[in-house]
Amino acid sequence: MNIRNLLQIGIKKLKENNIEEANLKCRMLLANILNVTKEYLLIHDIEELEENIVIDFNNKIEELKNRKAHTIYYL
Repeated sequence: MNIRNLLQIGIKKLKENNIEEANLKCRMLLANILNVTKEYLLIHDIEELEENIVIDFNNKIEELKNRKAHTIYYL
């Protein structure tokens, strides 16, 4: 899977769960995992990723979704 496709999938998952700034959060997350800048992701968006990177990214996306689901709001 390439960078562009992985980001699209992550953004979709976060938006479906009403996570704010899904685009930015996905880019920051993947940039952190790859230890690159967000600009790198834009320039190298067709770069194929290793399976362990895809799995790690998807696990982090699930953590973000679960954190949102378990957040308690106080008035």
